[in-house]
Formats: sequence, structure tokens, C-alpha cells
Amino acid sequence: MKERRSGLELLRVISILMIICIHAFGLLLDVKISPIGMKTTFFINSVCNIGVSCFVLISGYFGVKRDFRKILRLELMVIFFSLCTTAGLAAAFPETYRGAELFELLIKSCIPVISRKHWFYTCYICLLLLSPWINEALDRMTRRQHEGLLLTMFILFSVCPSFFYFEIMQDGRKGLMNMLLMYVMGRYIGKYMNFKMDRKKGILAFAVLAAICYFSVTHQISIGGIRHSFTKDNSVVNVGMAVILLYLFKDMQWHSRMINRIASHVFGIYILNVPVLQLLHAFVFQMADGKLETNWFPIWMLLETLTAFMIGLIVDILRELLLGKTAERLIGMGEAMWNRIGADRLRRWGSKMTGFFMRKEEREKEMVVRK
Repeated sequence: MKERRSGLELLRVISILMIICIHAFGLLLDVKISPIGMKTTFFINSVCNIGVSCFVLISGYFGVKRDFRKILRLELMVIFFSLCTTAGLAAAFPETYRGAELFELLIKSCIPVISRKHWFYTCYICLLLLSPWINEALDRMTRRQHEGLLLTMFILFSVCPSFFYFEIMQDGRKGLMNMLLMYVMGRYIGKYMNFKMDRKKGILAFAVLAAICYFSVTHQISIGGIRHSFTKDNSVVNVGMAVILLYLFKDMQWHSRMINRIASHVFGIYILNVPVLQLLHAFVFQMADGKLETNWFPIWMLLETLTAFMIGLIVDILRELLLGKTAERLIGMGEAMWNRIGADRLRRWGSKMTGFFMRKEEREKEMVVRK
């Protein structure tokens, strides 16, 4: 296990800020913006769309491990915040959140993984659950095999969607397969390509890729009637910028307890950011709509992003302080329940179910193999 320096923890914090910035941009699109303000905002948005890619790359670089207590801890936190924010939005916007729609949101809040209430959280939990087999498969591969897998996934899930209108995975590139691509890439970098990047060349390459993203939005690239966009998740340009940032931050030789502590709250901030932005946009920054018609729009967007980040951080710290011990007791109860059921017992139940549908001779063969 590699030692976690504060450089990559700082990149985690920057990644969540980029994610919040994109969400803030989406909420502020209903206001009038000057041409200069819009172009500046598009540039910021183009660069910020690499937040998720950076986050998963870091996970792949270190390698995640399935930890039952960690999964339960995340699940309790997400359920708590989802229920609280749903109740808060219902109180703030009673005409929007009511009746069947409100009931559906409450149900989704109670089962966030299954309901995909937060797509990134659902995919991340799936990645944690699958991690033992993914990591073992990658560790058993030779470098050449790992390269072949990575190249195949990169062509299918990054190159093709970047240069053609059609996508193999119809999930808007916000799904488990795209997350697996970045995880496999992060593992490859951690195992075989862990060199130090020339900082000046890295920054220059990042600037060039960011410019390509910007022009692909402001000047629509269309070849043969097919529209190309390099700002979507896991586009070749997006992946390139994320990899460059990983290299630039991973070699920072410094340690900060404050940065590491803030980075430990990024999931809580992520869950809270959209409802907090909705409330800020409706009751705080809406008063600044007159300013938003000028070139100051990007400043207001960044200010809203930083405000949502700070609110999310403070709320998650308070949750940890006030409810942390209660959550740990619930986690202990859940772990004890799992130990009583046991994976071996689940396997035996599965064997009985499959045995019920087997022919007699096949069942006898299976019993011999198991012995």
C-alpha cells in the first residue's frame, strides 16, 4: 500500500470542487449572461468536468479494498443526508416536492445504492464490492495483458464515444464501465508508469487539452454530420487532463493534516452539494441576478461553488461529531449480523438452489467435485 501524501489528497479536494462547479453551472444556466461571461464559464466548465475521472484515477492508483465497515459507514451517511436534504427541499419548495414525487424521493433516499439516487456513489459502492476480484485479476496479469485490457477498454469506452456520435454504453458516460476504465488505468500507472513528470511540460500539455475542450464547446466540431464533444466524461481529452493532474500532484512531497482531514469528508460534501446549491441559488444568489447579466457571472459561479463546499464540509464534520458514535454502534450491529449469516452459509444456500434444478447425475458430479 502506497503512503498517502497530501498531494493526492489535495487533488481529491480539488476534484470535488470541480464537480460542485459543474453542478453550479447547470443551475445558473437560467439567467442572462454576457458573451464574455459565457465563454469564460464554458472554459471553467470544460476543465472542471474531469473531477470524477481524477477521483477514480486516485482510487485506482492506490487500489481500493472491500471493507464491510467502510461500506456500511458510507451507506448510513448517504441515507442520513439524503433524507435530511429531501426533507429540507420539501420544506423550501412545497409546490415542487409533494405527493407521489416526494414519496418516491424518500424511498430512493432509503435505498440510495439500488435507486441510483447518486450515480457516482452507486458505481463506487459496486466498485468496492467487486474490488477483490478486480484487484486479483489485475495483479495476476502480466504487464502486456494489463496493457491489452486497458487499450481495449480505452478504445471502446473513450476513443469511440469521443469521435463518433454513438456510445456503446448508453449511460451518458456516467456508469460503472467508465469508472472501471479509470480504475484500471490508475492501477496501471501505480504499478508500471510511476515516473515523475516534467512539471512545465505537464502544465503545457494540460493547457493544450483544456483549449481543445473549450473550442469543442464554443465552436461545434462536426465531421460528416457527426458532432464531436471532448468535454464529456471519459473523452480522450478528459482522460488526458485527468492523467496529467494525477502525475502533477502525486509527487508533491509534503504532508498536511488539514488537507488530509478535509479530503476525508469529500463524500459527504458530494452528497450534499446539489441540494445546498439549489437552496443557495433560490434564496441567496438569486438576489444577484442583475450582476449575472454582466461579465461577473464566472465569479458568482465560483463563489457559489466555494460556499456550497464550505457548507457541506461544516455539516459533515458536525454529523461526524454528533452522530459518529451512534453510527459506529449501528455498523457494529450490522457487522455482527453479517457474521452470523456468514458467507459460507450463503454459498450453501446457493448450492442447494442450483442443486434443486440439476439432473441427478449432474448433481452427483458436482458433489464429487466439491469433495
